[in-house]
Amino acid sequence: SGVEKSKIEGLAYRKSDDSICINEKVYFLSGEEIPSPDFSLIEDDLNDYNIYIGTMRGCIGKCNFCVNHNYWGKPRYISRNNLETTFQYLDTKIHSTTLIHIIDNVFTLNYRKLEEFKNIVSPYKTKFVFECDTLASLINKEKINILKDMNIIKIALGFEDCVDEINRKANKNVNIIDNIKAAKMIRKYAPDICVYAYWLIGLPGTSIDSIKRNKRTIKYLIAKEIVHIISPKIFIPYPGTVFWEKREKYNLCIVSKNWDQYERVSPPYPYVLDNINGEQLEKAFNDIVELCNEGYIQKWNLNLIESRVNAHSTWYENE
Repeated sequence: SGVEKSKIEGLAYRKSDDSICINEKVYFLSGEEIPSPDFSLIEDDLNDYNIYIGTMRGCIGKCNFCVNHNYWGKPRYISRNNLETTFQYLDTKIHSTTLIHIIDNVFTLNYRKLEEFKNIVSPYKTKFVFECDTLASLINKEKINILKDMNIIKIALGFEDCVDEINRKANKNVNIIDNIKAAKMIRKYAPDICVYAYWLIGLPGTSIDSIKRNKRTIKYLIAKEIVHIISPKIFIPYPGTVFWEKREKYNLCIVSKNWDQYERVSPPYPYVLDNINGEQLEKAFNDIVELCNEGYIQKWNLNLIESRVNAHSTWYENE
């Protein structure tokens, strides 16, 4: 359209000298302004797709590895009318029991909104089941019971690392004991719900010793069924995060701006830590992936979504 990049509000781009320029941000939409996803744009059969919805934008967390709080700002809730319209449409297009992922970072933030969502989806209890993400600090008995009533079958918590010092550097504001208590509470009051843990390998402060501690903790969590599934990823310092902007403070050296190396799984990794090298980090990641697989592959039958709804069967084998 002939508009200069520097004049486009909110645009971030890389200049010819490889520096990154971020124009002044546009204002954040209010909840009522946030549109629902237009699933009608999908020309193929919607039953062949994974379905994602959001009830809010934004997050209360300010983790140093995450861009969400900078990108989306504070939490703002999508209107009830938009959510109701979305589920009415999905109900006409989806024919069998379907798992829907709720993309909110802190789905259990607000009691009233949880109750509202439960009421919105109650007409579809035989068709839709849900999985959500939240923080350990936002879990309690009352919220767990609401989640159970709305057909939540998986709750994901951000453990990230078992070493509190490492999580403090990441500004996580949740320690390992908090996460374990939250996981046990979910297991106690909603034993049919899968507890899922996000884990980041290679955060600043990581060392050979901390990797050993993480391996022991992961093995314990799975063996005791405190957590059912652990999802390990390699930490990547993305532009816009505190770890990227203040990398020298955290002894984090960016060695590549080849964006193919920023996908959180495959080496070579685009950074170097002071206490562990790339080969050691790759081995640690592979060891933890194998440890997770060994731990839960014997316990799970991932074909239980429909029976979970219709027969209220559990997602795990009791000890």
